[in-house]
Amino acid sequence: MTMMSIQLRRVVYLLVLLQCFVCVSYAEGKEGVDSREPKRSEEERLEERLTRVVDRVYVTFVRGSGCLSLWKEVVGEFNNSVGGLPAIAGKSSEPVKTLAGIESLGGETVEKTTSEIKGGISALEDIVDAVEKTITLGKETRWVAINCLSSRGEWDGEKVQFASNIDYFAGLLGKGIEETVERMRLVRNCSKIQEEMSYLAGNLTAHEATSNFVLRGSDKALEAAKVAMETAITNLKKVKDLGGDHEGKYKDIKLQIEDVIKKGDAKVTELKSILKKLPFAKQQQKPTQGIGERLDKAWGGEARQKADEMVPKVNKMVEEELAKREEAKRLEKEEQERKARETQEQIEREQAQRAAEAEEQRKREEQAQKDAEVREQENNEQARRAREAREQKENEQAQKVRGAQDKLVEEGRAKEKAREMAEMTKKKDGSLSPALVHNPLLLMLLLCVLGCILVC
Repeated sequence: MTMMSIQLRRVVYLLVLLQCFVCVSYAEGKEGVDSREPKRSEEERLEERLTRVVDRVYVTFVRGSGCLSLWKEVVGEFNNSVGGLPAIAGKSSEPVKTLAGIESLGGETVEKTTSEIKGGISALEDIVDAVEKTITLGKETRWVAINCLSSRGEWDGEKVQFASNIDYFAGLLGKGIEETVERMRLVRNCSKIQEEMSYLAGNLTAHEATSNFVLRGSDKALEAAKVAMETAITNLKKVKDLGGDHEGKYKDIKLQIEDVIKKGDAKVTELKSILKKLPFAKQQQKPTQGIGERLDKAWGGEARQKADEMVPKVNKMVEEELAKREEAKRLEKEEQERKARETQEQIEREQAQRAAEAEEQRKREEQAQKDAEVREQENNEQARRAREAREQKENEQAQKVRGAQDKLVEEGRAKEKAREMAEMTKKKDGSLSPALVHNPLLLMLLLCVLGCILVC
């Protein structure tokens, strides 16, 4: 037994350990699966939220549009019914007035009097039926109005956040997140349904005023119908117990009178309550099965068709937007290429102009250098010629001076010879002449004067 207990404990320990391993493996596997799930960004969650909201707003739009169409119909029906009440009340006035003059069935006039009473009953029934129809239409109008305005209320609760999300998400496209066709379509869908819902909400508000005006404006006609019913009821009550000797024949008429009076009293009571609470008290439940069916039909008819027509319109808008963008890209590319060409052409023109200006400058410099060389040559030539002329002139003057000097020397020599001859003669004669003594001094003075003239 001891060995068996030990073995059992070992088995239990192994099972517990195995269970622990299984739990740990399961936890690690689950954690691994969760860690491998891609995390969605805030922008992706916003995209999903916008998708859900726009689907919900589409439903609101369909319900609101269909409801508005039905609302306009029932307001028109109620207005027509109210407009017919005075005619029905006026038509009943004569039979009801006749009832006031009946005091007994009479002998020979029983049939006639009975007929007149039946006419009064019929007149009250007509008024009751007309009032019943009008009240029913009023209640239906009020009920439809509440349903329609609930769509506006739903939109009022959505529109601010919806518009903010649209603007934020649209601003992210192409910047924070990739701008795909699906996301563009989502933004366009949001913008389109936002536009349609805003327009629908405005129409609902406008028709609410029209509906309330028509409902409140029915008070005079309903009041006149109430008075007509009260008069008819009063007169019928007077003739209800006129059976007398003809009680057997009058029994059915009496039952009819009691029945129509009961209906009339109920309708008068209801009218009094309604007239205190125009435009009709709120009806939370459908007043008739027919109006509920009409609303269901309106939701699935023209309104659904109008909502479905938005899809191709939105797709077309997206396609047009993409086409515009492609066209804009093409035009931008062409503009950039044109500007690049113009820039390159401008650069080439400037380079050519600079090259031409440089060539022109080089030519001017070469020409200037040539002109300078020519001028230098001319100046050198002029200087050479001037130098040669000056040298020639100096040579000529020197030759003149030398000639004059030579002449003076010759003259001096001649004079010296003459003097010597004179001296020799004098010696021979033994006398000196004063004029001959000063001749050398005069000669030197003459040479100095000639030299100054040549230098100047």
